[in-house]
Amino acid sequence: MCHSKRCSHDKCRDEELCRLIRPRPSPCTICPTGSTGPAGATGATGPIGPSGGPTGAAGPQGPQGPAGPTGATGPTGAIGATGAAGATGGTVSEFAAFFGMPAGPSNTGANDYPATIAIGAAGPSVVAGSAINFPRLSAPTVGGITINNPGAAQSNNTEFVLPSVGTYRIAWHISVTEPAQWSLWISTNGSGAVVPVGAPGGLFSQFRTDVTGAYNTAGTGAPGQIGQATGTSQLSGDVVIRNPVAGAAIQVRNYASAAALTVTPVPGGTQAQAVVLIIERLA
Repeated sequence: MCHSKRCSHDKCRDEELCRLIRPRPSPCTICPTGSTGPAGATGATGPIGPSGGPTGAAGPQGPQGPAGPTGATGPTGAIGATGAAGATGGTVSEFAAFFGMPAGPSNTGANDYPATIAIGAAGPSVVAGSAINFPRLSAPTVGGITINNPGAAQSNNTEFVLPSVGTYRIAWHISVTEPAQWSLWISTNGSGAVVPVGAPGGLFSQFRTDVTGAYNTAGTGAPGQIGQATGTSQLSGDVVIRNPVAGAAIQVRNYASAAALTVTPVPGGTQAQAVVLIIERLA
C-alpha cells in the first residue's frame, strides 16, 4: 500500500497504480511534503443569521435618583389687565360742628357762658334759658344745617335746624361744676308732635322713642338723656335719632338737674374748655 503521503509522481494513487508505472518489488516511496500553496481568496460574507429569542421581561424599577439642582427663575410674566373700578364711596350730605368757650386761657374771644344754665320745664315748653348755646363754628357746615336763633347773647345759638327727614347722629360734651343732667329736645307743637321750627323761642319736647325707634311723645325711653352724679366731670352725649319732619330743630337742655348749672371755666388743667356740638346726617 502507498503511504498516506503522496508520491512525487502525480498518478501514484495506490499500490496497484505504482506497480504499473514503476514496477519494483518495494512499496511506493513516501514522497516529501510540498510547500504550502498560497492562501485562497476570502469567501463572501454569509447571510446574517436569524435574530435572537424574544425580548426578556422588564427588570424592576431602580431607586429614584437624587433631586437635581433648582432651575433658574423664569422671566416675569406680563402684567394682568386692570380690574373694574370699585363703587364710588358715599359722601356726607349734611354736617355741622359748633362750639363755645368760657373765659380763660386759650379763649381770646368773648365769654360764651357768663351766666348759669337754668333748669328746663317739662315739655312741650319754651327754653327759658335752659339750653346750651354753641355760638361758634369749628368747621364749615354742609347741607343746610343752620342755627335758628343766632345772636350774641347766651340765650341765642341754642336751636339747630335739621333740614331733612332722615337719620342723624348728634354728639355733644360739656363740663359743669354741679351734678347735672342734660337731654336732647326737638321742636314740637303743643301736643308734642314734631313740627318744623318756627320763630326762635318756640315749643320743644324731650326726644323720646317707641319700641320701633320712631319719635313718640309718649315713648318708652329718652336716648339723649345723660347725667353725672358729681361736679367737674365732663358730660358727653352721643345719640342717633330719626328726624321725622324736615326743618325740625334740636337743642340740648338742662333737664331734671337739681339746680342751675355753671360751665366750668378751666376743668382739670390751665386752659378754657371747649363746649362742643356735632351734627351729622347718616341716612
